[in-house]
Amino acid sequence: MKSYKKAKLGTLVSSILLASSFQVGAATSILASSNIINLTGGTGTATFQKINGASWVSESMGYLGWTHFSKWGFVNLTKGKAVTIVVDATAVVGFHPGITVWQRKTSTTLPTALPTAPASGVAPTPVQALFYMNDHFYDQASSISVPNASDETAGVSVGAINMEYVASGFDIDGLGDKFTLDNASGMLKPFNSVTDAAATTIFGPYLPMGFATTGLANSKKLSDAASATGVTPVVAAKTPGRLALTFTPKVTGIYEFVVGGLKPDVGSAAAVNAGKGTGNVHSVNVTITQN
Repeated sequence: MKSYKKAKLGTLVSSILLASSFQVGAATSILASSNIINLTGGTGTATFQKINGASWVSESMGYLGWTHFSKWGFVNLTKGKAVTIVVDATAVVGFHPGITVWQRKTSTTLPTALPTAPASGVAPTPVQALFYMNDHFYDQASSISVPNASDETAGVSVGAINMEYVASGFDIDGLGDKFTLDNASGMLKPFNSVTDAAATTIFGPYLPMGFATTGLANSKKLSDAASATGVTPVVAAKTPGRLALTFTPKVTGIYEFVVGGLKPDVGSAAAVNAGKGTGNVHSVNVTITQN
């Protein structure tokens, strides 16, 4: 009897260990938030619509990126040839873009146009499965590996989601909190880009300590101009709202990238409903070049 109980216990432990070796993650569809960019003559462009001003870094998500408040791009790239991705959000006052690039590890071929969504309760095809993320948030500078993902609503298999981190960066020009002097009291007050537009004395910008996260620390600070004074973090903002990230692919294949906003300027258009679903109203232009 004792040996039977030991055998049963051993079988149970083995089953638990076996199950734990096959991890299953709840995946969320990003099809409606995605764009495929096809390169013609080494260049491709797209307009990413309905981006939130606080999505690449979301304070409410613990300073991680917010999956469905960001927008996603997919492109075929060739090994060994330098790539530059330019994100231009200068049309949206106060918007500071951020970007992360991954190499999507898959044997599936990227289509030239977005596929239709899977039918309700039906497992996605390998092409449809490309347009899934492993969660509602993402680290801005980490690889992602989920061997057995399933659709969070239908429960059907999505397969593996393997994304190798390549590069990330964010617009540093004018990024952070600014302060000016109150006319009545002479005391410092937060700078408002609308009501304090005529102010002549401005301090900053300074990023709050909460933004000193691993994701941002491992990302490139992309600036169009060097510091005007030589003292960090005072930066001469030449082109706020614009970034250019350059990297060289190590393999030929599908590259997936995310674009979002971080720390929109107080009082600006980008700050309206930032961090809320109703704030997904901004459009930015994306250009990819590989020659």
